[in-house]
Amino acid sequence: MDSNSPVCYKCIGDHALSRRILDEGTIHTCAHCAENRETFTIAEIAELYDEKYREFYQQGDEVPVLHEDDDDSSWAMEGDSPDEIAAQWLEADEDIAYAVVEYLSDQESGDCIRDGAMPMYELGFNYVFEDTGRHYHHDLWQNFCDRVRYVRRFYDLEGSKILEDLFAGLASLARSDVQPIITIKPDSNITIFRARRADDRKSVKSILRNAKKNLGPNPLPKRGGRLNAPGISTFYGALDRETCIAEKRPLVGGYIVVGSFQPIREMTILNLFAFPKSPKFPSFFLKSFDHEYELYLRLKFLSSFHEVVANPVLPSGENVEYVPTQAVAEFFRDHLKVDGILYRSAQMPENHKNIALFDSADIVEDNESKDEQNEELSPFKRIALKSMGLDIKPKRRPPRLRYIDNSARFYRVKAVNYQTDTEYELD
Repeated sequence: MDSNSPVCYKCIGDHALSRRILDEGTIHTCAHCAENRETFTIAEIAELYDEKYREFYQQGDEVPVLHEDDDDSSWAMEGDSPDEIAAQWLEADEDIAYAVVEYLSDQESGDCIRDGAMPMYELGFNYVFEDTGRHYHHDLWQNFCDRVRYVRRFYDLEGSKILEDLFAGLASLARSDVQPIITIKPDSNITIFRARRADDRKSVKSILRNAKKNLGPNPLPKRGGRLNAPGISTFYGALDRETCIAEKRPLVGGYIVVGSFQPIREMTILNLFAFPKSPKFPSFFLKSFDHEYELYLRLKFLSSFHEVVANPVLPSGENVEYVPTQAVAEFFRDHLKVDGILYRSAQMPENHKNIALFDSADIVEDNESKDEQNEELSPFKRIALKSMGLDIKPKRRPPRLRYIDNSARFYRVKAVNYQTDTEYELD
């Protein structure tokens, strides 16, 4: 094949390019399959491919390669050859990809020699993909995390603007088959499970004496969680019993007490499962590539954010590491007007779901709430509040959950299944 060889749309696997050839091409005999169909020449395909290839690829570095049969190592260039990369993006046979690369190599050879530029289609060299735009959202998120951890934690207008930028238009980013904002109604037949750890059977009995209260959220928690700051209550639960147990990360030999709750009033929940876990990078040949690429980057960030929400941190780091997600939870509550978040479990397979209900929706029927605790004010506090024109007796929020009577069960942990990350060797 040469630069003028026609290639039909049927010989190109990439849907966007194939569609463009079908819509814009001229009918010729395809140089690859010998059928008369709409075609683009090799040169036309190459010109469309070249712009994005140069934007996202760079020459690979020399890296050491270890050999299993001996202790020696050699050096090789990381990445793939230009024709292998072209074949992947075109989704075409090798002869088409090779012809595209050969044409582009001929086009750049004179310019590279004259300008001293690095060749991008040199056969014998390898090239690596570099997602040039991915750093924007990552850097923005890291900037926000550093601000709320170490610079300014309260009343941060700049931090709020960062979150507005990162999470703007969430509904438009969701998969078409899943709603990003879901409504849980009393008749939705959803059971929410919540658990507590116990060291021994005596502790189990203590929890079971008043399971409704002991399995409900602490109205004034001293410690914060992944989605709540200290002093702000949040109901953490799961949509199945096994996930609920696993999320407590119990010790072998210890006990877990699990109870069931059901919604008794409508709740609005942000569903993080509505956003794809592994968004697909857009085709180089889309006319709307810039728009699709921006969408891809935002979905990529949301996927990584879901990981941040789901993954636990060590107890020693909770005070600082959970601060960013605590701030985001309040942002979602105030800006999206949601009562909680549905997110994946880090301890169970992907189809297992956790739920966190914010302090606007975590009150269990007949349990003491933070509102009731606030009513018990000292005479001094009552006088102080009244002098400031504040409500001495704040309006009590209605309960959203009901404990299912006699639903509590306890389990003794016999074994735990561990999964580890890549092994690292210390020098």
